[in-house]
Amino acid sequence: CGPITMTQISTYPAPLDGLNVLGLDESQQPVTVDYRALGIGPEDVPALIRIATDRRYDTATVPLAWAPLHAWRALGSLRAAEAAEPLATLLDRAPEDDWILDDVPRALGLIGAPALPLAARYLAQPEHSVWSRIAAANALIEIGQQHPDLRGDCVVALTDQLRLFATQEIELNAFLICYLLGLGAVESAPVMEEAFKADQVDLSVNGDWE
Repeated sequence: CGPITMTQISTYPAPLDGLNVLGLDESQQPVTVDYRALGIGPEDVPALIRIATDRRYDTATVPLAWAPLHAWRALGSLRAAEAAEPLATLLDRAPEDDWILDDVPRALGLIGAPALPLAARYLAQPEHSVWSRIAAANALIEIGQQHPDLRGDCVVALTDQLRLFATQEIELNAFLICYLLGLGAVESAPVMEEAFKADQVDLSVNGDWE
């Protein structure tokens, strides 16, 4: 049936219609856009959530296909608490979409406290795929780095999950350690060492314990 066109997706009034043509130069990363300068504000949050979660964009051509990415980045820049839960549901698609794997966690990180329990709960649920759970763990390091007052809670969530190293994927264990290192979590070193000693860490991510 061919790619989705702009006329087949609900049009949004200005300034949101600008997201459909904003595009993205993938060779220039990271790229920041001042969404407030485009006229996008808190009143646009409900529509931004709809754009960010609209699966019809999956088969759109560029630049239209980039609209959801700009929508979730705008939600992050607006610190939109009500967007935390719908953005967390996007993590289900992380195994098939590298942008969701890397970029949605950054948006959740900007949102901060409202996103923390959602990311921690998602990480703890083994029914999600390993890469979706890694994305949730990525959100926790982003939250901890963007909001230093929440670092301790993020470290606890990541460390508690790492304690289960014997019963979960070695890739997940490795990324949990990677993110704990990113938060400077020396207090979690004993748990990390246990995981390495048990040979339950993918060495391609961080190297070995030594």
